Amino acid sequence: MASPDDLHADDVPDDEPLELDAAGLRAYVLGSLALRGSVHDDLGARVQRALGWYRALAVRGAGQGVLFSWVYDLGHLLVEGDTFAFRSQADLGAWSDEERAVRLEYENRLLNGVLRDPSARLAIEWLRQDASRDDLVTRVVELLLQPLVAAGGHARAPALDPVLLRELSPHGALDPAAASQAYDEVAGRPGALLEAARSSLRRFFARRGTRPALGPDDLVEVEHWSAYKRAAQRLAGRRIAARAADFPRIDPKQVSVVEEADVETELPDSGYYPQGGFAELSTRGALENLVPTELVYMGEDPFGAEPDPAVDLFAIRNLEAETLYFQRDSGQLRRTRRTVHVAVAPDDGLRLQLRWHSDPLAVLVYGLVVRLSEDLGRVFQHDALRVEVHLLAEPGHEARVTEDAELLRVLLRHEVARGAAAVHVRTGGLDLRALGERARRVYGVAVAAGDRRPAGLPDTAAPRPPEGVRPPRVIVWQLGGERPQALGDVPVVHTTLEGPPTGPLVEARRALLGAIAGIGGRGGLRVGARGRRG
Repeated sequence: MASPDDLHADDVPDDEPLELDAAGLRAYVLGSLALRGSVHDDLGARVQRALGWYRALAVRGAGQGVLFSWVYDLGHLLVEGDTFAFRSQADLGAWSDEERAVRLEYENRLLNGVLRDPSARLAIEWLRQDASRDDLVTRVVELLLQPLVAAGGHARAPALDPVLLRELSPHGALDPAAASQAYDEVAGRPGALLEAARSSLRRFFARRGTRPALGPDDLVEVEHWSAYKRAAQRLAGRRIAARAADFPRIDPKQVSVVEEADVETELPDSGYYPQGGFAELSTRGALENLVPTELVYMGEDPFGAEPDPAVDLFAIRNLEAETLYFQRDSGQLRRTRRTVHVAVAPDDGLRLQLRWHSDPLAVLVYGLVVRLSEDLGRVFQHDALRVEVHLLAEPGHEARVTEDAELLRVLLRHEVARGAAAVHVRTGGLDLRALGERARRVYGVAVAAGDRRPAGLPDTAAPRPPEGVRPPRVIVWQLGGERPQALGDVPVVHTTLEGPPTGPLVEARRALLGAIAGIGGRGGLRVGARGRRG
């Protein structure tokens, strides 16, 4: 860590940033490439693409005091990954002692640090799926440069004119060394860009600390980039993901679920063999459990093209214990089927902006819903689990609620893709008590804002379930308002909104998990002696 004297040694205050004309801006931008950390033969073509990234940052206000060479190198490092070639491997001997120290710190500490950072590695993998997405490259570079931008960029940074930057279009052979010397004349001091590089490193790492290159909310935005339609959705998605990440992770190995004895149910897929992937296959089993595709090996000559082989490939596979069988006793037919319904009316008191938190109450609720879906998947990882989120909207006012539903579908898109989750917009009302299923154990979570009626629990008598169908186990999650004693025979989890809500939300998550697992005399969620209550 640099000393305080080092951190401020380059902070020479200027009355006004240096104003550059077109020639001066060209010298500042292209001259910084003399200090780039990458080796590329086709520099001209790559500069054109990187200028697009740099212009976008400048328009967003994230380019002031940021050297173009940093944007150039970080962008190409994200696109190229492990194939990124460092310049020190070819030009180290040609650098002066002063220049070598700055360059090596830039390459080793910054560029190689980003390349080896686990969070940046994830972003590189996602970018590799479509490396032509310049808007995504720009956004990741912006996220990586946040410490430097927050510090105000490097010392003595000139003002960037977006108009002149947009008109900058270098053609022909580039000479970064000559451009760097030209900027020295404009700035009125030798080594101005080397000084800017040194200042950038000091300020960047003074702000960066020991944090990962990208935070959890950054990674959520990058991973789901193609699914967001607007920048506002990306911002809202980041906020919800950040709130979901606030909850401590549950270790399923330290959680045991205790509930009432199994009740016979009608299974819609009875009579079918389980098809649960490789985990449901074995090389031992009864002949009737043989995987049908094994029969294609019958009559196949393993030793040549004999039309009538004495020994076929199936016989050899069987003798070598390579034939595959379904494990019927451990298949899907013995998995407990569960459906968890969560009812939320976001426009009924949840758009409230809390005094104690920067996010609206709806964002905190959505964050818990996203995390609850993940927690349920971990706790009931061997069960057939499905989470249904119902967003209730008043007729004629569905637009905003529909946007919320689209956002949740993005954040839960992996669960939605495998059929483990779904998000619905309801305008005709909803009664959680009427959602019982013959083949599943059904649970309902009704969210209430203050003393308002819980979503999904109308003020009518509970409907009578059909013969043989158990009614859902319903629980109310009330946020704020007076602490209720009970709501009929429905248990209530109360979350206070007085003071920072982080602790109460963690407790609410634990209580909801316990209720779904069977709280209140019909089982409960127990954490082992070595675990922590989550």
